Amino acid sequence: MRTYPLRIPRLFHALIPEAQFRLKYNIKTQYALTFDDGPHPESTPLLLKLLDELNLKARFFLLGNNAEAYPALVQEIRSEGHSIGSHGYKHLNGWQTETNEYLDNVNRSFELLGTRDFRPPYGKISHKQYETIKKQYRIYLWSLMPGDFDQSVDVSILLQRLLMYTRDRDIIVLHDQPEAFIKLKQVLPPLVEELRNKDLVPICL
Repeated sequence: MRTYPLRIPRLFHALIPEAQFRLKYNIKTQYALTFDDGPHPESTPLLLKLLDELNLKARFFLLGNNAEAYPALVQEIRSEGHSIGSHGYKHLNGWQTETNEYLDNVNRSFELLGTRDFRPPYGKISHKQYETIKKQYRIYLWSLMPGDFDQSVDVSILLQRLLMYTRDRDIIVLHDQPEAFIKLKQVLPPLVEELRNKDLVPICL
């Protein structure tokens, strides 16, 4: 099983204080679903159909190179009433990428997508990158990452994690990928129903 924190440690909140990790609204019975790495020709149409059936709106943090390859899917996401953010043009690790290259990657994606909202891939961004990007863009991270991308996390574990760890004002990161959707199509319906029974209402970030 891959090692990653289900919830981002408070230390990271202090290191990048202007990034949004949780919802900031006063109503505490809300949470937001977000999907990274799309659009994808296999998973995106299926995911949009599932979200429509569940009456859910979500935020898609798109990779610029995928959006460039599948512009019709970008338009479909928007036309379905979902919001869009950038995940960079390529999926670069900020801790392993020279600052100018990283910033060029970010800017290229913004020019393509027309959004000022950015989520760093892997949640990894250097202090210098952060200090520059925050002047032009809104930085979004997350508070809960249940591991839908992790091949060792099956449907039962994924649902258990989401039910156990989801709190009010959480921003949950999931993925718009075929491998993840196989699990999400089984997990999202019971998750949303159970959270609604707990008076937790999904909103679009």
